[in-house]
Amino acid sequence: MDEVSIYDLSKTTKDFIINLIIRIDNLLEEIRGAKRQEIFSYSGVLLILEDFSILAESINIIGQENSSITLEEFMEKLNILYESIKDKDELMFVDVLEFEIRPLLEYWEQVIKFTGHN
Repeated sequence: MDEVSIYDLSKTTKDFIINLIIRIDNLLEEIRGAKRQEIFSYSGVLLILEDFSILAESINIIGQENSSITLEEFMEKLNILYESIKDKDELMFVDVLEFEIRPLLEYWEQVIKFTGHN
């Protein structure tokens, strides 16, 4: 991938991550405010999962240029998240989202540099 494309992808991905963090916070707030409903039926859960898939594609490319970013750790956390859904383990889902995935996204937001452009 050429330098300009990496720059554009990095910038777009960083903006996407910032948006995802906000949406994760909103979803967690919504889940905490619910009266013990089935959290996996929230449309926000499905949308976040779809966005994680899109993010994984971008991270895979960016990680080739930036060794601070690896897809492997993200995929491990997503596997745990998907297992929590399969097992209908709401507590695990919230914990992984809040204490595993969200901090990783915050880290990526900090380390993604706009390479290829001055």
